[in-house]
Amino acid sequence: MFYINNQPITGDALIKAVLNSFDGRKYFLDVRDGGVISVSENETLDNSVSKDFIVVPTLSSKQLQLALVECLEVMGSFEEPNFNIDVIKEAYDYQKALDLVTDAESLLAWNIWRDELAWDFVREWLVTIPGGEDRWEFDCECEICKVMQNSEATQGDYLEAFARQNQKHGEGL
Repeated sequence: MFYINNQPITGDALIKAVLNSFDGRKYFLDVRDGGVISVSENETLDNSVSKDFIVVPTLSSKQLQLALVECLEVMGSFEEPNFNIDVIKEAYDYQKALDLVTDAESLLAWNIWRDELAWDFVREWLVTIPGGEDRWEFDCECEICKVMQNSEATQGDYLEAFARQNQKHGEGL
């Protein structure tokens, strides 16, 4: 989960912000409460509150197009592609490149790839902000999650945890 000054940030709102470089809006992270707001490109924030907001960077059209090509090249290495990768590389922007991909399987793969790209982008950006962090939250009380909470856990600790968890699972049968 993402945090700013120990306040949780809605990850989905940040992901939406970094992917929406084409909607004519600017997105801001509120450092007081972790909220994400947007304003039209023509609007500005009031000076009295602007110190509490950080502009959320977006993935550019070129970054998305390059990632789309990479995704499709990986897919094409597993099966015969339903698209011409050279034409997609030459498209002059991301939306034009994406319009050339028409089969459902490729589009599904791209949506997953794009979302992973956005999560990585947010994670890398957030840790550069004072007070920003990406920290694991463990809702589970299983033996493995307990060990994962310890950043200094060894391979032996994990093996023991798996054994304890398997023993617990076996007892419940």
